[in-house]
This record gives sequence, structure tokens and C-alpha cells, in this order.
Amino acid sequence: MDRVFVDSSAFVGIFNADDSLHGAAHAKSQTLSDLRARSATSYAVIDESATVLSQRASKERACKFLDWALKENGPELLAINEYLWHEAYGLFRSVTNKNISMVDCQIVALCREHAIKTIFTFDKHFAKLGLTVL
Repeated sequence: MDRVFVDSSAFVGIFNADDSLHGAAHAKSQTLSDLRARSATSYAVIDESATVLSQRASKERACKFLDWALKENGPELLAINEYLWHEAYGLFRSVTNKNISMVDCQIVALCREHAIKTIFTFDKHFAKLGLTVL
């Protein structure tokens, strides 16, 4: 399997045992591991995930997540440049759904740039933005 982009809803589900999606997140994560899928994410998703984990679980859990994410064998970290930021901004302005965030639009721009077609997320709106949702 090619690269799979991992969204914050998946990271929070995996790293927060009290999250309602914890079991489903672990199951999907195991499937991706079995398929030897390479995971990719963005710095913005890492930031968003750490913030949510700190608020919903604990600062300690958020720091453990950050330590894991920044390890050499962690997910591939994709950076947004100025061009991609403007692509994301254009997408953000064009969508009418108020629940699609600027970070979501950055994810779509990064996936398009890096030819990533699949996203590990629990946010269904990514399917409407052209990605295959696991």
C-alpha cells in the first residue's frame, strides 16, 4: 500500500484510551501496519493532535505523542510551503461546509502535492474533498 495521510482524529483515537474512537483507531492502525502502509502527516496535524490530547487526556499524554511523532521511525512529516498554503486558502474559501477547517484544507493540498489518495481519519468530509477515507 502507498502512503496514507494520518489526521488528528486518528492520532487522538490511538493515543487517548478514553476516546470513543480508541478501539476503532487501534484496529485501523493495526490493519495499516499489517499492510505495511507508510504513514505521513503534517506539522499542523501534529500540533492539533498534541493540543487535543493535552486538553482531553493530559499534558503528559500529549508529550508522549510528540516524542513518538518526532522519532526517526515516526510518520513522514510533510511541511506546508507558501504555495500550498495559498492552495489550501483557496480551497477553504470555496467550500461551504463551516466544519472544514483551514488545517483540513492544508491536508488536502499536501495530499494532492504528494499524490496521497488515502487518509486515516474519522472525519467523513474528506471524502467530499477527493480523498479515500479509511
